[in-house]
This record gives sequence, structure tokens and C-alpha cells, in this order.
Amino acid sequence: MRQNKINTIILSDSEINHIIYTVKKNEVIIEDCSKFFINIFDKTSINNALKEISQKVKNYKLTKLNIINDNVLKYQFIIEQNEVANLKLEVLNRFRTTFDISLNEYYIDFETYNFKEKIIVFIAGVNKIFLDSILRNFKSLKYKLLFLEVDIIALKRLVNSKFKDQIVMNIHLRDDKTIFIVMYNELLFTFRELNFGFKNILNFLYEKSKIDESKILENLNFENFPLTEALDKFTIELQRTIDFYNAQFRNKPISKIIITGKFLNIKGIENYLSQLFMIDSETFNGLKQFVLNTDVEKVEQLTYLQEILGTSLREV
Repeated sequence: MRQNKINTIILSDSEINHIIYTVKKNEVIIEDCSKFFINIFDKTSINNALKEISQKVKNYKLTKLNIINDNVLKYQFIIEQNEVANLKLEVLNRFRTTFDISLNEYYIDFETYNFKEKIIVFIAGVNKIFLDSILRNFKSLKYKLLFLEVDIIALKRLVNSKFKDQIVMNIHLRDDKTIFIVMYNELLFTFRELNFGFKNILNFLYEKSKIDESKILENLNFENFPLTEALDKFTIELQRTIDFYNAQFRNKPISKIIITGKFLNIKGIENYLSQLFMIDSETFNGLKQFVLNTDVEKVEQLTYLQEILGTSLREV
């Protein structure tokens, strides 16, 4: 890759996160970052944010884009090899029936992974009206889109940047969601999304203790707060994900749980999960895989930090 400055942009319902980076001697160097609050239904707020980024990056308009909102649909299924005559047709039909949509309304792409006698299919689609509107903004501001991808693939890539040749489960906590991804190198065994996030944990603890959120965050650990109870829904779904992997693939067991995102705010979470599931667990901040040429605290304030880092690593 040429040593140009490259943009990575994350677009969610309420934010745009942006970093600009260079690549030198196999090191990815973050040069700057920014964060904008938007309303996904307000085209003006999106366009204003993209204009401000455009003014910052000037002549450097090569851009990687990741969209994290309900305009993106994601699905995975497993079939036996030679089970269908036309894999693409089967993939599209399953996607259409699963979400009860018209295929003409979505841009769709999929990846396949071969494992023993199985084909694992990961498919994603983005609403055409929504994406076309975004791309018009990109074009008017002279951004040059390198590719578009989704959070699952970005997180998998980031974890793989450190944890190779191991069957690992990444559990990634955002404010409103938990993502489970089981992987082995480039192979994506399964993913699940749970509508349970860091805000649910904080709300539960507040109801139990009546301590303000800022005070809870000061020393969030298992000794001070009833975190075991707060995490009940999460741990049940984590066990179900492990059980699904074991039942579907009858493969070697998951060897490590990789903990990312808002879970890094909970002291002792790795010890708790290790003891509960008897699987070695550790926290992981993907930022340590990068070189920073800007304020680290500013970068750490990005809401979708792990996702933007994983997207940046594509084709590096």
C-alpha cells in the first residue's frame, strides 16, 4: 500500500467516528481522529460532519467506511458442502426470507468459509436508499471510497491481528449491545448480537445502589457492586453461544475468551469469566497494535474505537 494518509469512518445512528492514519514499515500510525454527534435521520448533520472531516484531511480522501446501524442487516448460516446446486441463489433466498425483504432494496455481499464438510456463510446487506444518500455526500466532498464493511468483520480482523492459531471468542460490549464472535484465524465460526449493553449494566447497578453513574464508574468491580447479578443475561447468552459452537462444529473447544469494548471498564471481568466458564480469558485493547502520532486520550474517546481500528487494518 502506498504511504498515503488514509481515512477510516464509522457511521452509526448517532455518531461519526473518524481516524486518519499512515502505514510505514508495517506499522499503522494514527495521525489524528475526530468524533461528531449526528442524527441519522438528519442529512444535514451527517453532511456537516463529513464536510468538517473533509476540511481536515484536504487532499487525502482515500476512505474506508464501516456502517453500524439498522440500515445494515447481517446473517449467518451453515450448510453441508454439495447440499445446494447454486450457492449464491441459496444465500440470497435465505437472506430474503430471514428478513422478509425485497432483494432489490439492498446492496448485498457475502463471504464463505470452509470447515470440514461444512460451508459457513456470512452475509450482509445495506439499504440502497440510505447508502446511496451517503455515497452522494462522499462524492460531492471528493472522498474516494476504498470499500464498505460491517462491524463483525472489523472486530474479527482486529482480534486476529494478535490472537492467531487459536480458537477464540471475542465478546465485545457497546453501550447498547454485546457481540459474540467465535473465530479461528480468518475463519468465522459464528457470531451473535445481544440487545444488552453497558448501559443495561449501569442502570441495574444504579437501581440496586442508588449511586450515580459517575461514581459507579470510578471503581467498577465485583467487590463493590453486584456485577454477577447484573451480568446474568449476558452470561446465559455467552453459554448458549459456546453450546452452539460445540454442537454445530464438534471441533476443538474455544481456547480463549477475548474481552473488548466497554468491558474494559469492569475490573476483574477476565477473572470472573475464566472461573465461570473454565476458559482462559483476557482483556484486549486493539489500540496497542497501533502507533499514535496524536493524543491518546482523544483517540480513546472514540465510541467505536475497536471497530474503526479493525476496519483500518483491512488491506494493510
